[in-house]
Amino acid sequence: MSTEVPRGQFLSNPFEIDNIQVIRETKDHFPKPSLISFDVFGTLYEPSPAISHQYHKIASEEFGIIKPVAEIEKEFPVLFKELEELYPNYGRFNDEIQGSDHWWSELIVRLYNIESYKTNKHSAALCNRLLNHFTGPSAYKLYDDVIPTLTKLKNNGINMVISTNSDGRVRDIIHNLGLAQFFPNDNFYLSYDIGAVKPSRQFFDSVSSQFYMNNYHKRLLRKNQGAFLENCWHVGDSHSKDFLGAIRSGWNGVLVDRDQTSEFFSTRTKKPEKEEYAGCGLSGMPGKNKPTDMLMLANNRVVLTRLEQLLEMFNIE
Repeated sequence: MSTEVPRGQFLSNPFEIDNIQVIRETKDHFPKPSLISFDVFGTLYEPSPAISHQYHKIASEEFGIIKPVAEIEKEFPVLFKELEELYPNYGRFNDEIQGSDHWWSELIVRLYNIESYKTNKHSAALCNRLLNHFTGPSAYKLYDDVIPTLTKLKNNGINMVISTNSDGRVRDIIHNLGLAQFFPNDNFYLSYDIGAVKPSRQFFDSVSSQFYMNNYHKRLLRKNQGAFLENCWHVGDSHSKDFLGAIRSGWNGVLVDRDQTSEFFSTRTKKPEKEEYAGCGLSGMPGKNKPTDMLMLANNRVVLTRLEQLLEMFNIE
């Protein structure tokens, strides 16, 4: 049976399954955040239609390269993972890959099993067409709660940044989707630029320290870096890269689980089976949401099903 943790003390091993408990039970909302950092793909926007359908349509109709949608859907994530391992961070520090465009082009030629983009003009044309398409406005759609949520956060003076494993094209995507008003160019923290990827502590430390130096230290605002980090939140849809990465780096973590597919929603009446979920006691967020709409796991861990629930967390109307 779990025991209560005295106020001001911390579990020595909060991820151990024996320590599972509801750590926070309060009607109070969280204080105003120093910073909210957002992942993008799967958090703010999604491909529309699915990536496999878009690849199939462009390759078949414009280049005569036929590959069934089902095969693209199956092979794309496998190749993506392989290239991540071979050339991490879109080939940022690899001499074989000259920039992120070449990284994506390598994935495309492997997916279609065609000649190299370096030696074949037809292959290069396909790669360029797909790269341009997935930077443009027609490849993605925003989730319907994104604009209303970001608007209210901005109107209430909340600092917001983009923090994502991506290359520089994400800036164009954000602009094309109408989100540039919320994220100025200096509020982008990309793995390719930082030289580290989520879920590493180096990535999250870089984001927090750079933002603090640029927005607090240089302006001589009276908030030390420790107090600043205490109210930094990262929001994303990946449990390992966003949620656990942020928490283990000293941030507060918000997992966006729109479809309630994570084990957090299936373990409300039993202990989690996976070690990575251990130590996360579940409670419903007080307020108008039903318990299954939002889960508060601890003072620094929350699971949302809609982005707009951030507003309730911070008592923003």
